[in-house]
Amino acid sequence: MRKRTGPDTFLSEDNFARLVDIHQHRLHVYLAGLIRQPEQAFDLVQETFFDAWQAACNAKPPFVPGTGEADVRRWLYRVATNNAISMLRRHRLIHWEPLDDHVELLPDTRVPFEDHLAESDILQAALSRLAPQDAACLLLRVVHGFSAREAGQILNMSPDNVNTRLARAKQRLRAAYEQRLTSQGEAPTFP
Repeated sequence: MRKRTGPDTFLSEDNFARLVDIHQHRLHVYLAGLIRQPEQAFDLVQETFFDAWQAACNAKPPFVPGTGEADVRRWLYRVATNNAISMLRRHRLIHWEPLDDHVELLPDTRVPFEDHLAESDILQAALSRLAPQDAACLLLRVVHGFSAREAGQILNMSPDNVNTRLARAKQRLRAAYEQRLTSQGEAPTFP
């Protein structure tokens, strides 16, 4: 199959560069939260955009005329999630060590209780206890603002399943937060 590039294609190189600029940071935040390996998350972002470029060059959906930006965004997160889950499966065979001990996941963000935890060690500890699908539901819904239907499309599950996994992940996050506060001698206070 001949790859189509140039001005007659739906997504030009300039438009693709803008797509990368718009989505790469948020994809990295999502993937770093999902796999808990910030350096590998950069590799997964690159792999996701490589897949997107290949799809765009071959005029495959969602990189066809008439496709909305939300569809492209969901496609990117679906591919990123699939790449991350594949990497996690491979990770069972090979153990990778991060190059940095600390990565700030959500700089300059004003968010509610569950999102605020994304900037702390508590979230990292709690996320490490969640199944990848549960962590993905939490990150997609709470941190990245996808609806249950959109997250379900990304993760190939029903919106009800997404909401169930989200509720479970929030409970575990809250329990980890309360446990951390209790171990530090503070009393948790929640509305």
